[in-house]
Amino acid sequence: MNKKDSNRKYPSQLLKRWKQKRALLKKRNRESGATFMEVLVTIAIIAILMTTIGLAVVPFLGQSQISVAKTNIKTIETALTAYFTMNYEYPDDSEWKEAIKPFIQKNEIPPDPWKNEYIYVKPGPDDLDYGISSAGPDGIQGNEDDINSWEL
Repeated sequence: MNKKDSNRKYPSQLLKRWKQKRALLKKRNRESGATFMEVLVTIAIIAILMTTIGLAVVPFLGQSQISVAKTNIKTIETALTAYFTMNYEYPDDSEWKEAIKPFIQKNEIPPDPWKNEYIYVKPGPDDLDYGISSAGPDGIQGNEDDINSWEL
């Protein structure tokens, strides 16, 4: 056998070597990947954690909306005080939004956190000069969940 023939590989040797490489790759792929069950268990654990966190956070969302409404009412009161300082009277019910816009940042009065308009009355309850209120989470004016300036 000459040197040229010793470097030549025969089809049976190539096939054998190819099968060995293929078996090795299959073994590596099986060991490195996650099974379907492992993926399902991971998804289930993540879902349980997200549900638990979500249920813990939801009560705080309602409280934060009430805080935003109270802060907005205080901002409107500050603008009304500035208007009074310049005009020596509070604006009427029909013109109050336009009258205090120059005294509010961005020149607009945002709706309350439940997308309802704030309600302004002149004169206010309990012999006050004015009153500002939000209908609260249910959107119905005149019940216990209302947020009123005279109660802050």
